[in-house]
Amino acid sequence: MIREKQYARIIEGLENREIYSRRGLNQETSFRRYGDTHWGSHYVTITRLLVMFSSILDVLKIIRENGMNSEQRTKAVVLTDIMESFNFVFMLPCLRMILAVTNEFSQALQRKDQDIENVVSLLKTSKERFKMMRE
Repeated sequence: MIREKQYARIIEGLENREIYSRRGLNQETSFRRYGDTHWGSHYVTITRLLVMFSSILDVLKIIRENGMNSEQRTKAVVLTDIMESFNFVFMLPCLRMILAVTNEFSQALQRKDQDIENVVSLLKTSKERFKMMRE
């Protein structure tokens, strides 16, 4: 249902000229399987959650109203309340920025041809980026 909602949102945005289409833009997105613990997977999940935020809320609304049982409807209400809270909406983009830095550093560390000087340089750069974010 999330994919369908997101697809409809993209089509509507393209028709209303609110979003533009070029190669690589507005691609179909989905979440990775639960359990992938690499930093990169967390970054991708947060990014996709931001992209599909409205579609997810739409699906939760449908589940709240038409869920198969009261437990499912209750979970949808709780998730909606969490996702619409100030803390969640405020922290999601912040977390994405933080994970973007850690993801870049993590990918660099995983390269087989990485040397220690470059790692130290990347660490200093990451530290500076975090310092700028904090300020």
